[in-house]
Amino acid sequence: MSLPTRSSPTRSWPAGGGCGVAQGEIRRGLDDLLACGQVWDAFDPPDVSIRWRSPAALAHAALGEHEQATRLADHAVRTACSFGAPHALGNALRTAGLIAGGESGVRLLREAVTVLEGAPALLDRAAALTGLGTLEGRLGRVRQAREPLLRGLELAAHCGAAPLAAQARAEISLIGLRPRRTALSGRDALTAAEHRVSQMAAQGQTNRQIAQALFLSEKTIENHLTHAYAKLGIASRRELAKALIRAGGRVEVPDAPYGQAALVDLLATERQHLHAGA
Repeated sequence: MSLPTRSSPTRSWPAGGGCGVAQGEIRRGLDDLLACGQVWDAFDPPDVSIRWRSPAALAHAALGEHEQATRLADHAVRTACSFGAPHALGNALRTAGLIAGGESGVRLLREAVTVLEGAPALLDRAAALTGLGTLEGRLGRVRQAREPLLRGLELAAHCGAAPLAAQARAEISLIGLRPRRTALSGRDALTAAEHRVSQMAAQGQTNRQIAQALFLSEKTIENHLTHAYAKLGIASRRELAKALIRAGGRVEVPDAPYGQAALVDLLATERQHLHAGA
């Protein structure tokens, strides 16, 4: 990795760290972002400082490093408040809300959506709406989750943001709606909920653990797995990991708490944010 210099276009670099994060190489991508962030802070404008801190904060959170994540997110919000640009403040608030979680996270994400409603940054608005709907769903508030998720999906599709659209579809499915699909068998035939539950089961989590993490009943988890087995052509959860990989997917890192796994999913959108802001 080469660090940016005054003579090099610093805004073109984030794709390096952002790409590593988006492809699941979280630690490598985070290390790159932190190293270059020290250089950027020395001579780049505030919006660049916010733009690298947001994915870095999410990466820390995905790795379970909550203190570092919170520190970076708070710094980004303070910088954005002084900078004054709606897109920068909205993006910083979105990141802080995702990391905070709970009621405080909902408040931050609602504020992010409000700020971004008046900004032309459609991709940032889509991400904030999806984050808000996701967190409302995690708190069991299906009615409150529905509208922001549907709006987030619509905007993400309009922007061509495939990872963000996929995240929105997954969350929509988890609150009981059924996104359209065309495949009848194999991994592509799985609903977003079936795929999410299958991933967690392949990691070794029990039906009860999955149900508690997703705020669903154990019977619902059992039904999702039964449907997934039929579509994947397997008979039991022991075959899940191999079946998912054989079908062209991958099994996420075992033992990652679901809240962190959701942040890993959201990190996939950061590469597009970095490019969009370049």
